[in-house]
Amino acid sequence: MRCDRLIIGLLCAAAMSSTLLAQPPTSYNYGSNGNRTSATNLLRVTDARVESFEPRVGIMGDRVLIFGRNLPAGDSAGYAVHFNGAAATIVAIAPNAITVDVPVTASTGPLMVTFPDAHQTDLGDFHHSGVTVTPPEAGVFFGQVVQFNAAIIGTGMNVSWQVRSLASTTESPGSISTAGLYTAPSSNNAAEFPYLVTAINTQSGRRGYAVIRPACTTITALTGNQAIPGLILSGNERYCYDFEGEAGTSIDAVYYGLSTTARKLRIRGPDGFAIDSTGPGSPLRLDDFIPPEDGAYRIEVEAQLGSAGGFIFGFNDAGPPTPIEYNVPVDDSIAVIGQQNRYSFFGNAGTSVTVDYETPTVPVNQPDHMVRLELVRPSGTVAATVPSCGTTARLDNVLLNETGTWTVRVRSYESWPFCGYGVNVALLTGDYTLTVCPSNGTPIPIAYGETVNSAFATDCQIVNFEFAGLAGDVVSAFYVGPATTRRMRMFAPDGSQMGTTGQGVGVSLLDLELGENGTYRIAVEAADNFTVGPFAIALSRLGDAVPIAFNTPVDTSIAAIGEVDQYEFTGVAGATVTVDYETPTVPVSRPDHMVRLELVRPSGTVAATTPSCGTTARLDNVSLNETGTWTVRVRSYEFWPNCGYGADVALLTGDYTLTVCPSNGAPIPIAFGETASSAFATDCQIVNFDFAGLAGDVVSAFYVGPATTRRMRMFAPDGSQLGTTGQGIGVSLLDLVLGVNGTYRISVEAADNVTVGPFAIALSLLGDAVPIAFNTPVDTSIAAIGEVDQYEFTGVAGATVTVDYETPTVPVSRPDHVVRLELVRPSGTVAATVPSCGTTARLDNVSLNETGTWTVRVRSYEFWSSCGYGADVALLTGDYTLTVCPSNGAPIPIAYGETADSVFASDCQIVNFDFAGLAGDVVSAFYVGPATARRMRMFAPDGSQLGVTGQGVGVSLLDLVLGVNGTYRISVEAADNLTVGPFGIALSRLGDAIPIAFNTPVNTSIAAIGEVDQYEFAGVAGTPVTVDYVTPTVPVNRPDHMVRLELVRPSGAVASTVPSCGATARLNNVILNETGTWTVRVRSYEFWSSCGYGADVALLTGAYTLSVCSAGPCAQ
Repeated sequence: MRCDRLIIGLLCAAAMSSTLLAQPPTSYNYGSNGNRTSATNLLRVTDARVESFEPRVGIMGDRVLIFGRNLPAGDSAGYAVHFNGAAATIVAIAPNAITVDVPVTASTGPLMVTFPDAHQTDLGDFHHSGVTVTPPEAGVFFGQVVQFNAAIIGTGMNVSWQVRSLASTTESPGSISTAGLYTAPSSNNAAEFPYLVTAINTQSGRRGYAVIRPACTTITALTGNQAIPGLILSGNERYCYDFEGEAGTSIDAVYYGLSTTARKLRIRGPDGFAIDSTGPGSPLRLDDFIPPEDGAYRIEVEAQLGSAGGFIFGFNDAGPPTPIEYNVPVDDSIAVIGQQNRYSFFGNAGTSVTVDYETPTVPVNQPDHMVRLELVRPSGTVAATVPSCGTTARLDNVLLNETGTWTVRVRSYESWPFCGYGVNVALLTGDYTLTVCPSNGTPIPIAYGETVNSAFATDCQIVNFEFAGLAGDVVSAFYVGPATTRRMRMFAPDGSQMGTTGQGVGVSLLDLELGENGTYRIAVEAADNFTVGPFAIALSRLGDAVPIAFNTPVDTSIAAIGEVDQYEFTGVAGATVTVDYETPTVPVSRPDHMVRLELVRPSGTVAATTPSCGTTARLDNVSLNETGTWTVRVRSYEFWPNCGYGADVALLTGDYTLTVCPSNGAPIPIAFGETASSAFATDCQIVNFDFAGLAGDVVSAFYVGPATTRRMRMFAPDGSQLGTTGQGIGVSLLDLVLGVNGTYRISVEAADNVTVGPFAIALSLLGDAVPIAFNTPVDTSIAAIGEVDQYEFTGVAGATVTVDYETPTVPVSRPDHVVRLELVRPSGTVAATVPSCGTTARLDNVSLNETGTWTVRVRSYEFWSSCGYGADVALLTGDYTLTVCPSNGAPIPIAYGETADSVFASDCQIVNFDFAGLAGDVVSAFYVGPATARRMRMFAPDGSQLGVTGQGVGVSLLDLVLGVNGTYRISVEAADNLTVGPFGIALSRLGDAIPIAFNTPVNTSIAAIGEVDQYEFAGVAGTPVTVDYVTPTVPVNRPDHMVRLELVRPSGAVASTVPSCGATARLNNVILNETGTWTVRVRSYEFWSSCGYGADVALLTGAYTLSVCSAGPCAQ
């Protein structure tokens, strides 16, 4: 059998071990045909000897070793070997062995060695026997069939077949039949290649072998970094890539499935065995593979059954890593898919580093390269790794735990298709910048009160500062750009972190109390992917506080970045204070200083704090919960760059004024009906007033400037708040019902950052109401600030009323009094309310929903100072007239053709009329002054409104068609703030028309107000008609009658209409568009009072002549 394959060398050696006894060497003579003769042995002239051989059984092509001594190494001249007379080829000769191959013509018989001196040694018989398998080697795909054949040399006729994996895996190597038909396994249960096929001679036990290797769809030779596309169609492909491996070097292999997954990515060594593999999946990587020896290596991409589509195979001949210096950015690129770049630096155990990666954004608005970043220890294990789908990646402050050469790996992110940009292979290559930054370099000294400058050279750099601190020091540190810091941290002497900030161009660590004497460190980190550049650190220590008096402004300044000013006062638990801060506006139109204001308890904890980006800050009405020395801290606002003025460090210093105001000082007594005066000395001052109140009292309080109040509040005897106002120079608390007998407090606060000065408080108690009669004006006045006048009347649910208020105009051209008018139900709730900045106010047609005593309240308008007359307290008192008018009193009967007279007694009065109507009646109503009506309305029997007019001394409702039989109501309302007096209502029903002949004038008259005359004629569609109206001029030089002329189609719609304020009216050449009976209507013009003759009711009746002409103007 043949044993020239390294992969089965051991198997061959074992199989060819002879079981025959070795024969002692003997010298013989041989004839010309190689057969031994009886001649005597020749005389020996050389020291070379041969003594035995292995194996003693075999077939042609097998290799045989002949063992001896004193053989001429490398020199086979004069030597010959025969297998039963068949000459063999000497492969090699060594001092102790000759290597030969069994010749093709060998047969069983002696193995004879001939020496250069022609001496021969017979080493005994070589038995020519075995099994030969063909083909000796096969490459297969999963499920493929191969026919193997066996040839028996020597005795025996039958063989049995076996197949097994040489990789010793438990999965299947496939199967082979008794006839040598081999079937490869399926991919889901295949053992690792290579497989060994064995044919066994069932008589002699001799064996023959064949090797099965994985077949390749294609074989590609690799040289250097490469990215090679591939295509999977059936899912049974195997793509092979061959390279020459060099012991100790490093390579990377990667599989990226564009729409596929691979079963395996595998590397085989020179002996054909798998050394490393991964899978199934996509992507698959074999990184940092180091060939154990020089030789030919193969990488296989084995398809996944059922997967089809494209893929990319990447090969990276990595080479040694490139040295990288700290804080020095390296611009590089991943040029080929699968490429991996390595960088090395020396690191000491116990130090820490940050590795920063950035890739540009390409025009398609995606990162140029998707990365996985790795930091590898000197021992070869990965210390930290991070992938990124964005433009940056960072291994942040990694603590080095080994001393030696550390390696940074930059490779493509294996899960790049899931980053949201699809399967875009452009993401697997691209430019980048890499920086390695040490985290704890040599610190820069800094002392309290100093500002030290430095700069970031890269966006992962960390700059350290150190200072000497004492136990108990309360320390603050400010970071000031323009460069952006990722964070600033402070560390104790033992290395523990005391505090950290967020990111910004201005951040701070505030009031960190030091625990021991020693050297403290401040670490400042550059912000990732931000512009680097200069920055500064300011360090301060909290000093002693200076006393501050209540209500006494202190003018001073923050002179240095990081400075903290402290002020102290004595506070009593239960008291409240307001702390007020103001800074001027500087010429660049910004606050001089950005502040954080803090109020600190005697125990040292912060009770209240507020920042400000403006010119003011206030800690408002803070309740003191400890007795002792309280402290106010004024410091720069730590987030000052976010205030809208940029990173202007001038905002960290500047002038300010500080005031502390007690909120609950001794109150000023005030009684109902009084106005008490006071003044604000500062804009955080709070002035208190108190009064005696009884349970059930309904109390109102008015604040009157000129100083502006922030708010006015009222408190019950138990301290609970009853009500509060907004800000203004005139505000009020209205109708607060007192719950208990006791002393009540009114608290008035000055408005922040507004001019201070005098003010007054008016206090009133709601008194009893006086009766008011319907339609009877009451003339009276509001005599005192805060006074509330009340009037009462009996109201019935379902009725409606109008409440009318008028105040005179005083010589300064303003109302004498600005009012709030209220209508209050018997149950005490407000049904309607209206304020007024003018001379009138009205609660209009309010529907009463309760039966009982209703109340009208007349009080000053609480926002009187917003009415446009300034803070003139004279507006809070003044004369007025009040009237209450019922809206639906008993109606006056009226019939068709009648004119009913009535009179308005007040300008909110409503007079009702009713009439009996039939379904289908077409009704018109005329209102005739001289009193002005606000409006006239008609209501159906069910109360629904049929029509409404506008305001005037003469208005009308025309041609309303009644829907049902019943009683209809006409409601006439007096006009607000106009002269009242008599008026009349004329009611008419549209009657029958009388015939009129063409071109035949009719002389007649409108005899009654509201009368409508109708005339009819036969008209043919398409013909023109002219309707002509003439009324005489009466001696007062006016028309006798004001007319509206209408032409009505047979269908009832108005085809044409014209009003007239003169002596004539004409509907000229109207083309008839229907055939049938057309109607001409002559009625009074509804807006007759607007014709320039005043409200003369004589205009609503008078003589006229009417003509209807079939073509052209009518002859008179």
